[in-house]
Amino acid sequence: MILTAVQQDYIETIYKLSSELTDKKLRITDIAEALGTKLPTVTRTIKKLVEFGYVHHESHGGVLLTPNGTKIAEELAHLHNDLIRFFTDVLGMTKKQAMIDACQAEHAFSSISAQKLHEFLIYYRNLPETEQEVISRFKNIKNKKNAFKNLPTNQTSGWRA
Repeated sequence: MILTAVQQDYIETIYKLSSELTDKKLRITDIAEALGTKLPTVTRTIKKLVEFGYVHHESHGGVLLTPNGTKIAEELAHLHNDLIRFFTDVLGMTKKQAMIDACQAEHAFSSISAQKLHEFLIYYRNLPETEQEVISRFKNIKNKKNAFKNLPTNQTSGWRA
């Protein structure tokens, strides 16, 4: 089953919001508020995710991820965090920009690329400090000669940013 970027964002949002709630059910209105989306849109997307078997929702009841939905959400959240770590620790980007770019990039990654990125980060973290220094020096390079001057800055893209 191929999920759209929007559907992936919904699954991640349900996962995140569910972990923050301790004594009440997650409602459609909570999801709409978190995503900045209208209720009919959320309802329509939730119905589709129910059809796919990733979400459980009863009319006027709470929204829950199924075991399959939880597995996907955990992997999406893991990839999101790996991307932020790569952008900040390896490329030297600011946390704010890394979070914005991670929201966009995570939807384009295959499971193979996600696994390879994760393996690289484990490898990098386990390098002796002297070997990490090679990559650390990269973060300080400021090569303006071939700068991407015409691409939009995308400072506010990504709903989580």
